[in-house]
Amino acid sequence: MFSLTATTFAAPIGWADGHVTGTGYWTAGNAVKLTEDVTKATNGALKVTVFPGSTLSTGADAMNNVTANVMQMAGVWGSHVAGQEQIMELFDLPMFVPWDFEFRTKLWDAMYPDFAEMLHKKHGIWLMTMLQVEPRMIYTKRPIKSLDELKGVKIRSMGPVETSFTRALGATPVPVEAAEIYTALQQGLVDGNWFPDSAQYAFKFHEVTRYIFDLNNAGAGYFVMVSEKALDGLPANVRQEFMGLRDLHSKRLRESSLDGTKKGRSLLEGTGMKANVVPAADRKRIMSMSSPIVEEWAARLPADTRPIYLKAKRLVDEYNASH
Repeated sequence: MFSLTATTFAAPIGWADGHVTGTGYWTAGNAVKLTEDVTKATNGALKVTVFPGSTLSTGADAMNNVTANVMQMAGVWGSHVAGQEQIMELFDLPMFVPWDFEFRTKLWDAMYPDFAEMLHKKHGIWLMTMLQVEPRMIYTKRPIKSLDELKGVKIRSMGPVETSFTRALGATPVPVEAAEIYTALQQGLVDGNWFPDSAQYAFKFHEVTRYIFDLNNAGAGYFVMVSEKALDGLPANVRQEFMGLRDLHSKRLRESSLDGTKKGRSLLEGTGMKANVVPAADRKRIMSMSSPIVEEWAARLPADTRPIYLKAKRLVDEYNASH
């Protein structure tokens, strides 16, 4: 590595990093830490500014805006951009990826080259890293203790797959932008929402929901995307320093995902929220409901991205067969 001097550039290069979540949740929170790393590594030659809470872009527009270099980076939720690339919703498939953190990290590492190549070739994006956040539960204002009690309950749902799954469970899926969930819950536009425990706490949704239906569904896919146009516009030494931060940022995100899984529930229960375990009979029903959704989703995949799903399915099937 080489050092950069303060006199290399008359003024720093400015990048915008868009996020749907606020910095209270670890996805955007770690993005802020990355900005500090970038400034230090490049000796101020490159400065990244995080724009949280959808202040720069909606989730659905995030990937296109990175491709166009409207914003140079973004934390992108796969389900938000499934309209542009269906395969981005892979990790959100209901009950598809087992919650075994060691296995998940191996799966992310195995699938990274496939997603990176696809995003590079089709969208002009450098994939810095990707992972899944913590398992998702349903949080409601009134207690839900069985699938039958979910019938007709209005649940904020994210993306096509989660919408289909919510409907299969008997609830009514309602699309709500992330920045509007609190108000929607507060005003009764929805009766509940899908989220991980730690995010429910970070966004203070525990103030407007009181009960947890412990579904333990797939952790949403999260992708840190960088515009290749922006990368190409950097001096070679600055680009090298920036890209060299990939492993550090990936490590922090993974640690945060695991930490949120361990601590999120106790944080919510500390506010008075109560969890209801899904009955065993309902758990079997849920598993049977999820399979047709996954199969229908896979059947719609374009030919160029279907191999990505088949690779992930093979790895998941091998894991399930050995456990």
